Amino acid sequence: MTGADPIDPQGSDRAEPPARAGFDDQAALIDEVNHRVKNALQQVASLVRLQARAATDPATRQALDTTLGRIMAVGRAHEQTYRVREDQGDFDAGLYTRTLAGDLIGAAGRDDVALETEVISVWLDARQATPLALILNELVTNALKHGCPAGRPGRIRVVLGTEGGDYRLSVSDDGPGLPAGLAPRSRTSLGLRAVDALARQLQGRLVVEPTKTGASLAVVFPRA
Repeated sequence: MTGADPIDPQGSDRAEPPARAGFDDQAALIDEVNHRVKNALQQVASLVRLQARAATDPATRQALDTTLGRIMAVGRAHEQTYRVREDQGDFDAGLYTRTLAGDLIGAAGRDDVALETEVISVWLDARQATPLALILNELVTNALKHGCPAGRPGRIRVVLGTEGGDYRLSVSDDGPGLPAGLAPRSRTSLGLRAVDALARQLQGRLVVEPTKTGASLAVVFPRA
């Protein structure tokens, strides 16, 4: 044993604290960043809400309310994403879809609008969360506004499932339907243009589906 280095029974233990400390520091940093993002979104939402309440022009108020809805949709997606600890970085699109659709109709105060949801559990990369959140917000808001106008009871159906090798999110209503020949990139429909652009961010496409009654819009995007 002459010339051999002495064995330190605690040598391996002494190597672990720095690694653990680094992990804890990284987790604390992520939590701090997420907390700041959440606060920033809440502050922006509060400012937009105040501006909407102060606006005297109905069109301006409506535009600000629409912007507020988009900010809140992103905030919900972000909050859900960073709350997932065991699969950090993933986004439960199924849970989010059901929750946001219910929140939007509830926030509109539309007790006369029935919501039907049929969703599967879909785990997406966190980078897909914001586009999907905004798409869902636009489609449900559009269905409320045009498919279920004030004073008219209606039904909205939200489905998230699979179609071959793709995911498919659709929102349909039983209202008067879309204008004949309406194209997703039509300059007359800012909402549909936004959804079309967001769908392309997901490497997918917006589909205006033919229906006997009402309107049905879907976004189809690859699973991978």
